Parts: sequence; structure tokens; C-alpha cells
Amino acid sequence: MIFFDYNTTGDGPITALQLLYLMRRKNRLLSEMTAGIYLYPQVLTNVIVAKGKIYKDYPDVVKVIDDCTRKLGDKGRILVRPSGTEPKIRVMVEGEEYGFTKAIADEIVGVIRKAIRRERIGRTSIRRSRMSVFFLFCVRRSALLSASVFLICHFALPLILFSLVRVLQSRHYSGA
Repeated sequence: MIFFDYNTTGDGPITALQLLYLMRRKNRLLSEMTAGIYLYPQVLTNVIVAKGKIYKDYPDVVKVIDDCTRKLGDKGRILVRPSGTEPKIRVMVEGEEYGFTKAIADEIVGVIRKAIRRERIGRTSIRRSRMSVFFLFCVRRSALLSASVFLICHFALPLILFSLVRVLQSRHYSGA
């Protein structure tokens, strides 16, 4: 969520404060405000691509996204987009059943990777020097760090905010 009065990008703590403000103004519990929201399993995968490449550059990828969207129907959604900060294509699939959702995400990611490999083979012969193997090792280590930051932001922060909301609610109803 982006609150342009406070920032030009998404910001978790500002979102949390806005939610607390809204709960207080409406005098409603978080459970009441989220009663109609249903959470589905979500699969998020990043594919490293050449800088400036987007998924629409690959006709096979556009076709598989359309096919998978039809398969998923109204039981989920697919979002494929370029990263705004890294040379990656982000693939997010959300659906009612995790196994089916993961299979669709894997299908899209597989087609993206195949298109990238075809493009690389068409441009140059594939030769890996010791330097390129070292680079791949560093990229994988960087991905591990990114995954750690992602887990902290998406799991630890919501737990902290949930605890804060519970404390504030208990004070509100106890009259403290």
C-alpha cells in the first residue's frame, strides 16, 4: 500500500499505523474489519534476466501466462512483472489449492527460463570460466540474503504488528 501523503513507495510501518488509526476511528476490531477477506496460498518466484528484459519480450511466456490464467479461472490470480530494482522477472501465483498454484507457477517459470536459455544460446556460445562460476555462486548467496530479508519482513514484522494491535485493543477495552 502506498500512502502518498507520507511516502512515494510502499511502507509497512506506515500501513500498520494507518490501519491502527482506522480501527480507532471506526471503533472496530481488526477481526471485524477483515471478516470478508480470504487468504489463498501464494507462490512467489524470481527469475534473473538480462537487464531491461520484460516477460512481454518472450512470446512463449505471454502465451503460457494466458493459458495458465484460463486454467486458474476465477479461483486465483497470476501476476508477472519486472522487478523495479533488479534484473528479474517476478512471478506470483495465488490460488485456492497450494499444489495446483505451485504447478502453475513452476510452468510459467520454466517457460521463462527456457526462453532465456534459447536467447543466450542464440547470442553466444556457452562457456563458463572460473570467474563466471564464482559470480553464479555470489548471486546465489545474494539470493539467500534476499530470501532472509523477505522472510523477516513478511513474517516477523506482521507478528510484531499483530502483537501491538492486541496490546492496544486490550488497553482500549480495559479502559487503561
